[in-house]
Amino acid sequence: MDTKMGMLIWRIAQLTFSYEWRTPIHMEGASQNKFANLCSLSAKRVKNSCAFWTASLWLAAAICGRAGDVPIRVEDSGLKEVDALVVQLVSQRPAPFPSGYWGSEIVFADFLPYHYTTLQVSNAIAKLKMMGPPIFPALVKHLRDDRYSYSDVVAAWDNFTVGDAVCEVLSDGHYMYGGYKFRKTPTGGDSYLSFKDYLNAKDPEKWAEWAKDKTRLNIQMDFIDWCVAKENERGFVDEAQKKELLGIYEAERKRVREEYAARKTPAP
Repeated sequence: MDTKMGMLIWRIAQLTFSYEWRTPIHMEGASQNKFANLCSLSAKRVKNSCAFWTASLWLAAAICGRAGDVPIRVEDSGLKEVDALVVQLVSQRPAPFPSGYWGSEIVFADFLPYHYTTLQVSNAIAKLKMMGPPIFPALVKHLRDDRYSYSDVVAAWDNFTVGDAVCEVLSDGHYMYGGYKFRKTPTGGDSYLSFKDYLNAKDPEKWAEWAKDKTRLNIQMDFIDWCVAKENERGFVDEAQKKELLGIYEAERKRVREEYAARKTPAP
């Protein structure tokens, strides 16, 4: 503990007990009530002393604490270069609004969707993407990091964690392919299939071991294959819905192939 902080806490303790316990207790009323009065006043002083002591500790920590000296740490994944970049995914700028917020302060309506991030975070995401699938076994160890990273605005403000930023790297920005938020099924309905759903179904660590020597295109094709299998498992309300939805996935498969083929360098 810092010496100055220790001295301050000790002095606060002295003042606390001096104030609470050295003030005499005045006994009033009939003699039969003296013991009850004593117990009541003593209990009150104990309660006040504990409250004052707790508040004093918080005050001392606020005055003497140096939170800025504590470095940002992440789980050791076994790859220092990856971990150093994941540290940079932790935003140094707090989210200005909670997820789901929409108010007059948000003036981005003319150019939605809007991406709210720092240069540090966006650069870290770009560098991790450039490193490609070989780092995935290390990277998936950070999927549960729930510290704030960046925000997006579509229908409302939405805050994303470091784990979400990691998923952005793993998916290479391809979060979903179905083209719907919710669809009817024979049993009721289901929401869209996301890359996160795909990852969880495969088990992140096992999937990362499989993906580490695959190309980005191989990974996207496997994601689409999984989505199609899952859509068939959910079922369709009629043939028209089936034809339309599976047609969307085939169109997306073609588009993704063209996307990676158009890159100047082979997809890692």
